[in-house]
Amino acid sequence: MPKKTSHTIYAKGRGVEILPACKERKDAGGVVVSIEGRVRLRFFDFSDSSKPKKEINFFMTVVEANFLGHNILRIAQSKLKCKNKSEIHRSKTSSGVEFTSHVEVERYSDGEEGKYAVQVFRGGGHINVSMNEASFLFVGSFLQYMAMHQSYFEYLGAKKEEGEEVPVAEEETRAAS
Repeated sequence: MPKKTSHTIYAKGRGVEILPACKERKDAGGVVVSIEGRVRLRFFDFSDSSKPKKEINFFMTVVEANFLGHNILRIAQSKLKCKNKSEIHRSKTSSGVEFTSHVEVERYSDGEEGKYAVQVFRGGGHINVSMNEASFLFVGSFLQYMAMHQSYFEYLGAKKEEGEEVPVAEEETRAAS
C-alpha cells in the first residue's frame, strides 16, 4: 500500500488536515500540459451533530505554505498574544459569486502556558482549530516540510505543429493522488 504524506490535528470536534495537492494547467483542448505541486489545508467541523459536517479547503503555493510554517514557528517563540494572516485568496463559485478566503495562525493567551489556533475564513464562515504548543509547532514544521516535498513542476508538453504556440486555457487545483 503506498504511503500518503499527510497529518491531521483534532480538537473538540474540529480539525485541520495537511495534504499534498497539485495544480494542473490545460491547453485549449483540455489536455493537461503541466502539473505543479501545492499544499492543501482541509479544515473540518463535525462538533454540532444537528448540522451537516462543514469543510473548507485552502490551497497554497509551496512558498505560501513555507511562509505560513515559518510564521507559526515565530509565533510559538513569542510570549505575547500575536496573530498572522496568510495572503488573501479570491475565488468564484460555480454560479459566479466572488468570495475571499485566508488562514490565520495565532497565540491567544499571554504567559508561559500558550494557547494556539489555526483558523480558516471563507466568505462569512470560519473554522477555528485550537491546539497546544506541541501540535502548533508540529503544524509549522510539517508545513515547511510539505512545501519542500511539493516543490515540483512537471511539464507534460502539448502536441503542436512546428512553430505553433499552444495557449494555456484553464487551471485547476485538486488534491494530489
